[in-house]
Amino acid sequence: MAIVEKLDSAGRIFDTCVIGSGPAGLAVALSLEANGCPVLLLEAGGDKRRSQPPPSPEIRIEDPSVHAPLAETTRQRLGGTSSAWGTICVPYDPIDFEHRDWVTSDGWPIPYDEVARWYDEAGAFLGFGPEAGGPFVTDDGLVLGAGRLANRAPLMVRHRDRIRHSRNLTVLTSSPVTDLQLAENGERVHAARVRLRDGTVQEIAARRFIIAGGGLRSTYLLLRLARQWPQHFCAGRAPLGRYYMGHLTGEIAGITFRSPQEARDFLFQADAYGVWTQKRFLLRDECQRETRTLNTAFMLRPPTLSDPGHGSGALSLAYLAARIPGVAPIAKSTRLTLAGQNGTRGALHAHFANALRRPGATAREIGVMGAQSLKARLPILIPTPSGRYSLRFHAEQMPNAESRVLLSDAGDPADPGLDIRFRYRDEDFSSVLATHHALAAALAAGGRAKLDFYQPPEDRIAAIRAQALDGYHQIGTTRMGDNPRESVVDRNCRVHGLDNLFMASSSVFPTSGSANPTFTIVALARRLGDHIARLS
Repeated sequence: MAIVEKLDSAGRIFDTCVIGSGPAGLAVALSLEANGCPVLLLEAGGDKRRSQPPPSPEIRIEDPSVHAPLAETTRQRLGGTSSAWGTICVPYDPIDFEHRDWVTSDGWPIPYDEVARWYDEAGAFLGFGPEAGGPFVTDDGLVLGAGRLANRAPLMVRHRDRIRHSRNLTVLTSSPVTDLQLAENGERVHAARVRLRDGTVQEIAARRFIIAGGGLRSTYLLLRLARQWPQHFCAGRAPLGRYYMGHLTGEIAGITFRSPQEARDFLFQADAYGVWTQKRFLLRDECQRETRTLNTAFMLRPPTLSDPGHGSGALSLAYLAARIPGVAPIAKSTRLTLAGQNGTRGALHAHFANALRRPGATAREIGVMGAQSLKARLPILIPTPSGRYSLRFHAEQMPNAESRVLLSDAGDPADPGLDIRFRYRDEDFSSVLATHHALAAALAAGGRAKLDFYQPPEDRIAAIRAQALDGYHQIGTTRMGDNPRESVVDRNCRVHGLDNLFMASSSVFPTSGSANPTFTIVALARRLGDHIARLS
């Protein structure tokens, strides 16, 4: 088979049609292909980085201050967002799947182990070795997890040879799906309507369909289907398009280790497979239950570069370079750009002193920084003599029915747009602050490190709120559950009420957890591929 832009499908019914070739779509398509199932993979975009994106529904973001532009969060091309994602892979935690009475969710309808058993296969697909063991509890009662960086090559590059030589997989590019057509009884999808490059519309029939077009565009197709078939599909099913979640990220505190040497365990390190990893702090499940907080992970980032108190000659040189006009943009580092805009001239002598105090060590640190940032494209993160770093948080967002996406009533009813009403709740901000306090107490009790907040107590919630921005992780809008009135898909990711329509997307996650979702997206997609192969 091949990657094509035109398809002769007259009178042909495909076995499985997968809509979208991002991490989820490609993972489920190759899983089916490996099981001998014929698959048609539809991709709205083209096969090249600079290919012209296809026409899309008009999408309006209600509050751009909390939701990043779609040009930054999505890609319409073969491989989808794998051509732009940060490659951080973190497994979800068992507590994410549980019912927690302080979280507006019944939890997942499947246990943690049902997803975790697919993580090794997901890791191989994404380009790193098997998991190096799960999180473990430290002597001071904290949990240490790890994030791993997948292969930097886009997934289509990594898997292109297999796709080109497959006998069971056909990839049709530049073919956005405009809507789905149901059979007369409204219980099965009969065909997908595809707009081809020349502007014509073609109907493609298949025995099964899997929507894997990213959280927003996948939800858009279901919303269109619900509008066309209100009497058969989603009647009274309020969750469709609701509970739109992502994460809260930012930095409101620094961390100083009692022993600068101990901090090295929390920097980026290559494991036995040559995969870059970084340890992260989490609160114990018992602590989350006691404090009634949302799951939050913490990882080290460079200290404030403009403050010479970090004692690092290499970081001081990076700061001095960032003050030279035009240098920071070349490095494409937001942290360096902001550092160059801050600081005072009076501190410059201290930065020069850092650089000259240990010239040999400074030269070695610059080499490490260059290798990590240029070759591995890691954040700038090297050991500091002071043991001082900034502490980045990556926090779960509370499921919120008022955070939603819905079809727009403006414009052509036959070709509606999409309105995004992404919203945070006060509990999201208060939980982030509470987890910082709990972490600070645990670190102090164990004598490992201390936290120093960047703002006075009265300004900390505002600081968290000011950094709250997502849209990169499109979670929850077609949530998974056993009750059709409270969920959109069942435990096997099949859309309730439709025999042959499935979802492969983070939109089925009932909760967002503290982890980046791609790793679990791929694990669920491989699980779905195995399930459908068993049905064939």
